Amino acid sequence: MLKNWMRDIALAVQARSGVSPALLVWVAVIAIACAVWVAHRGGYLDLGKLVIIGPLGGDWWKLFTAQFAYLNGLYAFVTLLAVAIFGWLLERRRGPVVTLAVFLGAGATGALVASAVYSEAVVSGGNGAALGLLAAWVVPDLRDARAGHYYEGDLLGVAAIAALLLAMPFARPEASWLAGITGGVIGLVLGAHLRNRQSRRRAWEVAEVHYNLGIVSLRTGRIDEALAAYERALVLRP
Repeated sequence: MLKNWMRDIALAVQARSGVSPALLVWVAVIAIACAVWVAHRGGYLDLGKLVIIGPLGGDWWKLFTAQFAYLNGLYAFVTLLAVAIFGWLLERRRGPVVTLAVFLGAGATGALVASAVYSEAVVSGGNGAALGLLAAWVVPDLRDARAGHYYEGDLLGVAAIAALLLAMPFARPEASWLAGITGGVIGLVLGAHLRNRQSRRRAWEVAEVHYNLGIVSLRTGRIDEALAAYERALVLRP
């Protein structure tokens, strides 16, 4: 129900403004991160209240706010560019609800793991969320490439962006390498799960087509064709 409600809102926004609601969401994400960075640079905001430094304690909200807090402009530019690209691509495949869930889930889980492993953890920025979006989007293309099928993405370009995000902690210490890797793993798991669900749904749809053909053949007296259609439906049913 929530997914249908969100889809209806998205269609209404797009009908009124002519702009994809997903684009507005990612523009808002980037704008929030940029506003936080500008406010920090201007001395109006203490990033210590947003990022994870040391034990998490009871400040659970930092698992989410840390994704929008950047201490360096280059780190912010690279990460937010990856978020915008793969957030948009994933939204085209899976919709805004799933995409936002991957963004927040991968980023928060990465921050949680890093803070649990290191007693003096430092987590700032959304490298885990960016790698989660990237991984969730690239899973279908990796499977198609492995099977020798056509795939729509540029895997070399994706690998270059992933390598840049994974290397960022070596240049910026506030970018947690563990949060990034954890976010990528979460994205791979969610991407594989979504792909399996899509494959099962397509299999059910094809099986239903053969089942309906069997009904039509049976009603018109074509018994052999009906039995063959029912057999194909049973084979295709997941």
